[in-house]
Amino acid sequence: MVGARNLIREGWVDPDRVIGMGIRILDANGDLLVEGDLVEQLFSGGLRYIDFKAAGGHYSLPGLQRAKQALLDGEIDEMVFAHEAGTVVPDAWFDAFHAANLELAAKQKRQMVLKSAGAFQ
Repeated sequence: MVGARNLIREGWVDPDRVIGMGIRILDANGDLLVEGDLVEQLFSGGLRYIDFKAAGGHYSLPGLQRAKQALLDGEIDEMVFAHEAGTVVPDAWFDAFHAANLELAAKQKRQMVLKSAGAFQ
């Protein structure tokens, strides 16, 4: 909640466009594809999914790949990983994030965003 408040106060998220928290999209098999800790409707009508990463947060490589797939499939329009200020993003996850963005760019899809969301206290 604090990370969401920080992004709203910063003006990065419009509270009037937030459609929910904890919204999940399932794949064709009924397995989790992506979950938005905060989901905002963009002016284009698309959806911005924000996944908050607290200090020591769970940086999942399979979760990152699923988010990339959701973008490739057009299930979501933007994926943001909003990390707590001072959080060290694991190298392996960051490398995979960068590689995923290169693939998204090559396929002319919007790239994922890594954004600081201030302190989570």
